[in-house]
Amino acid sequence: MQEKNYVGIDLGKRMMEICSIYPDNSIKRGSLKTDISGRQKLYDFLTENDVVGMEACSYAFFLAKEIMKKTSATVIVMNAGDLAVIYRSLKKTDKEDALKIARIMQRHPREELPEVRIPDENEERMRGLSREQNYWSTTKNRAINRLHSIFVYDGITTLMKKDLKSKKRRELWITKLSDRLCAEAKRLNQEILLAEGTLYELDNEIRLVLKDNKEKAKIVLSVPGIGPKTALAILGYMGEPSRFSHVKQVTNYVGLVPKVDISGSSVHYGRTIKRGCRMIKRNIVQAAWVLTKSKYGMDLRTKYMQLSKIKGKKKSIVAVARKMIELVYTLLKKNELYRYMPEERIELKLSMYGLD
Repeated sequence: MQEKNYVGIDLGKRMMEICSIYPDNSIKRGSLKTDISGRQKLYDFLTENDVVGMEACSYAFFLAKEIMKKTSATVIVMNAGDLAVIYRSLKKTDKEDALKIARIMQRHPREELPEVRIPDENEERMRGLSREQNYWSTTKNRAINRLHSIFVYDGITTLMKKDLKSKKRRELWITKLSDRLCAEAKRLNQEILLAEGTLYELDNEIRLVLKDNKEKAKIVLSVPGIGPKTALAILGYMGEPSRFSHVKQVTNYVGLVPKVDISGSSVHYGRTIKRGCRMIKRNIVQAAWVLTKSKYGMDLRTKYMQLSKIKGKKKSIVAVARKMIELVYTLLKKNELYRYMPEERIELKLSMYGLD
């Protein structure tokens, strides 16, 4: 069997640093542009004996797919957060990072590497929609918050933010502003209208995508509190449940596990880790709040009621969100619906979201 060459790539927006380690431990370095001509030079350079490694990012997924399509090289995309040897290094440059990625692959078997699964086209589509929906939702809320501050600045303090959610009420309140602030408020209203129109279009696209994945979407939506946006994020970013060997890997992937500080015989659990899949984490926490108000929440709702008396609402809702994502993973793996939600209620929910 021919020995492998290990190729580490550090990606930038316009350039990529490449470092190859050969069986005799000789090293070859190079820099290429990330445009079409630069990528083609990379593909011409790679052989079937090359193992290519890079840190996970949106461009890395694109490049990995193109390498696998146009060459016979093996590609490994790794979780950047788990490559501590790079981030703890005192000497951090693009060239050094490329070398360290190659060294990691050379010294460790593939099963020990923090490998990230490359999403397929269907998952990429769902991820893209989820990111876009989050962007425009954030844009809308930011504009509403800014518009509300204008009313406060003009001495109108009785107006609530929820009063600005309706287009008709917004435009009516704007007429009550003084002339010096009315123009700014109208421009913000135009921004809100643009966001609302885009979100409406995205809702239709999300509905179509979930229809294309109706079997899995039905399982996820059978859990109380979960709506189309949360279902989209879970299906897009979690992908096939078979990629996780244990339910605890799922909560770690999402980022719903606490920091653990062990000193001697004492173990201290801190706040939840910052890294993880933010899109799922954000949505599942919001879904957990809805679940606590549902009569079909059952054990999860009871858990929240008990914990909230001891740890408070915020810590308790994170614990419920963690149990929810574990539940969704188990249901998807077993291909089962949530047993406490009546079948007719699930069908009604699908109909309400236009997924029947």
